[in-house]
Amino acid sequence: MCTFKNLADLHIPAECENFPRINKNQNRNSLTHKAMATIKIRIVGIYFRKTVNIKKDAPITIKDVMDEYIRTSGGITEPEGLLYTKDAILNPEPGQGQFSLTGVAYNSSKPPATLSRRQPAPPAGIYSLFENYPPDAPVGLGWQSYVIGRDGKNRTATALGEGFKYFDATEVFDGEKIIWRMVGICRRPNFPAPTPVV
Repeated sequence: MCTFKNLADLHIPAECENFPRINKNQNRNSLTHKAMATIKIRIVGIYFRKTVNIKKDAPITIKDVMDEYIRTSGGITEPEGLLYTKDAILNPEPGQGQFSLTGVAYNSSKPPATLSRRQPAPPAGIYSLFENYPPDAPVGLGWQSYVIGRDGKNRTATALGEGFKYFDATEVFDGEKIIWRMVGICRRPNFPAPTPVV
């Protein structure tokens, strides 16, 4: 799996835009006004669980939420800082987005909480996971995101060709939760099929 040896090896995303105040003449119930949204984000595998408050013109995307957390936390060099890497998508469909998440790193300043009481708390430090697609390997590792609605149901498409959108085009709303998971994907059979016995 791809890792890094020091912070200088990582690419820090460009600074986010400043978010101006809400115009008092705008309709606060409109989907196109600036408003404060509170969104939870969890990145499975690196013990990242945060709540992000973001003020921005709708639509708000997963990328917007991650950028806002990085802007307010100070980035990977600061305690509790986050960093992500991305690749540009070749020939994306209209509205599908332009970037794919390839890696994340989290500077945990204290032992992160675990879901299992039987598992000891990992030590503080930088936790990172990066996609890994060796050209000759049957299995690759890639990131998959989910948006959990206020009703507790996953409302995002996860398969290409079925309304799938990348993280810079996947919209989130106030009170929702973002979950990132790294998943293994078979690109070809792991083993040849057995020869039928005649």
